Amino acid sequence: MNILKISLLHVVVLLFVGCTLKEHSNLEKHIVKSHKLSTVMRSLDLVVYAKEKSELEKDDLKKRYALTLAAAIKKLSLEANSLIPTNSDKKLFKSYNAELYKKAQNIENIANSY
Repeated sequence: MNILKISLLHVVVLLFVGCTLKEHSNLEKHIVKSHKLSTVMRSLDLVVYAKEKSELEKDDLKKRYALTLAAAIKKLSLEANSLIPTNSDKKLFKSYNAELYKKAQNIENIANSY
């Protein structure tokens, strides 16, 4: 009878340990899946609730980019005058440089009138 009780106790303990390990394993899987789900939900929230720029904000941004581009081209053109190559290329270089400066002024004028 004692052997039967001890055997029954061993079976109950083994079942309990086995169930506990299985539950622990499922809990770890659930935690990992829950973390992945939270990450996906956060990234989805960022996309859905991201603030879109208005047309006025977009226009202002374009204008600032154009003015920055024009200023950089004009500065490059002015600095390039000090880098004039040999005499044979001097005339051609100056004409290209003047054309570049005029195009920068055109970009600036368009951006300012926008």
